[in-house]
Amino acid sequence: MMKHVNVFTKIIAYIIVHYVIMSGYVIISTSLYTAIQTMRGTFDEDIFSEFFINQVLWGVVVGAVLTFIIYYLLFKGQKKDLLIISRFRRISLKQGILSLIIGASLIFLSGLIVGLLAEAMPNAFERFMDSMGQLDRAHVLPLVLAIVFAAPFIEEVMFRGVVTYFLGKHYSMAVVIIVQALLFGVYHMDVIQSSYAAVLGLILGLSLLWTGSIWVPILIHFANNLMSYLMSTPFFIDWFESEGNTYSIFVGLMLFVLLPISVALLYKDRLSQKNPSSLAYTEELE
Repeated sequence: MMKHVNVFTKIIAYIIVHYVIMSGYVIISTSLYTAIQTMRGTFDEDIFSEFFINQVLWGVVVGAVLTFIIYYLLFKGQKKDLLIISRFRRISLKQGILSLIIGASLIFLSGLIVGLLAEAMPNAFERFMDSMGQLDRAHVLPLVLAIVFAAPFIEEVMFRGVVTYFLGKHYSMAVVIIVQALLFGVYHMDVIQSSYAAVLGLILGLSLLWTGSIWVPILIHFANNLMSYLMSTPFFIDWFESEGNTYSIFVGLMLFVLLPISVALLYKDRLSQKNPSSLAYTEELE
């Protein structure tokens, strides 16, 4: 029992570090802004709302950088290397391309899950859409840096790196893959987003297992978030509204053809590797 408590206490502590940094940045920046604008008598709620959402995004960027540095120092203090623990290993061009295709295709699987949940949980779906709608007020630079680059990188280091490392020292591969995916889902703190994040977490965890490199789930996560951003741009919105049939064919091709084929090829590439030790999940990290 104490083993389980110790493992999950460590995991929660490392995740909290990230939350504290992000939240601390947002609290400090918005408090300073409010104080300055109030003293000047120029405080405006609408302007503050826009400022707030952009500070949340900058908080993700700052949080990613500082969290990585803190994680690195914490493990260095234990005479361990975060880069080794997280499996920052070189990947092949083929694995990189497959990762990008999988990530770009997964956004449509997420859309399918959201659509199903919207019917089952309309209130939760409405709250989810309201929260996503807040991003319409975000500036392009912090939005892209946070959603496309910072979040995929640090979330992979957290869940496919640190969390997987702690779990892998005590549990089987199957348990590790499932638990890290569930924790990844809970981390998003929204029933709709958590649902498809957990599914995404399963695929990200398997990609790490199959390839032995965190760069694969990072690229998958990057491509997934990039595709999500691109689909919110006027080009994709206009395409969907004006060329519905063509757009549907595109979605079907990505979801039912490219996604399964790419996943199968990534798995097959794992099976064809000649050096079994390259697939080691935890042993060399002890």
